[in-house]
Amino acid sequence: MQEADKHERVVEMVMKTEMPESSILKKYGSTFDYVDYYQSSFIDKEQSIDVDKIVKMFFTSPPKWVNVLFTLRNKVVGFLGLKTPDGMAERQQQLDSFKC
Repeated sequence: MQEADKHERVVEMVMKTEMPESSILKKYGSTFDYVDYYQSSFIDKEQSIDVDKIVKMFFTSPPKWVNVLFTLRNKVVGFLGLKTPDGMAERQQQLDSFKC
């Protein structure tokens, strides 16, 4: 099954919200310069969702600007002689072997 097909089986709803009472950030009070809180619900039409799938969806569907920044980063660090990912094949291999 194609990765895009897998994503269509899960409907995601994201809403902006307040800091949850159970948040570990509560112990720091309100001394943050900037914070956003979001709550997300997933509806799995085939009832086959698990944590691994959620994490993989998160890492395989970033906003376009994130991909642009990573491409820029890889070019800069590659120019400096640092190791960069070998592209989509390495990324897919990492995702395939990922376990929570």
